[in-house]
Amino acid sequence: MNIFLNFLGSGIFSNILAILGVILALLPQKDTISIDNSTNYYFRTTYSNSNSTTSNMEWFFGLLILIGTYIFYALLQPYFVEVLIILAFALIVRYRYLKIAFKKQMVLPLLLIITTAIIQQTLPEEIINYWKNAYKIDFNHVDTLSQILQQLKAPITEIYNLIKTISTSPLSVAILSNIVFVIFSLVFMVSDLFRKKENIKVEKLTSLIPISIIFFIVISFMFYTNPNSPARTIVTSITHFLTD
Repeated sequence: MNIFLNFLGSGIFSNILAILGVILALLPQKDTISIDNSTNYYFRTTYSNSNSTTSNMEWFFGLLILIGTYIFYALLQPYFVEVLIILAFALIVRYRYLKIAFKKQMVLPLLLIITTAIIQQTLPEEIINYWKNAYKIDFNHVDTLSQILQQLKAPITEIYNLIKTISTSPLSVAILSNIVFVIFSLVFMVSDLFRKKENIKVEKLTSLIPISIIFFIVISFMFYTNPNSPARTIVTSITHFLTD
């Protein structure tokens, strides 16, 4: 694991993938699927009536995603840009295989990669130090159920404490916003990667506007530890207005 992480962190792997991705993007595509402004899906859509998931199950899966993301990001936070590059490269390969003219499809993944790279360099020191010192799963001690539960105890407790102190600790707000950003990024790219081809929607640039606004709001709260951050200034002003 350490050898792989060192290789991932060296930048060689991500640079190779980035170069290959650019080459794949520039190679001419033949016989791509014909679309126009009225097209919503690249392929004939299949409809499913399997929306029978209960609200309790949705909460359970949401909790699992939160815990899993915390564990994943605590381990790979310095390499998250490389993770997104790997997913973006896999998306390019899939779209070319399906003969999709994918340049519009890759706008948001590209924005996520660039934004993440900038965030990694500009996050407040408190956030960087938090993830450096965050508990990391020891995969050498997950052989039995009791060991797995023991390994999960620390991240679950930490998530609970973050949520519990969200109203009093700017650091908790920033960390939880960071986790939400990671969840959004991974869910978007992974779901696109494994989505049935019949359900791949034609990306409209106008649809990026609400998504970008949501990401901007989440990112602004990642800098909540800074007393002069826009998000904290707005929240403080609203709080004073409501309490005075």
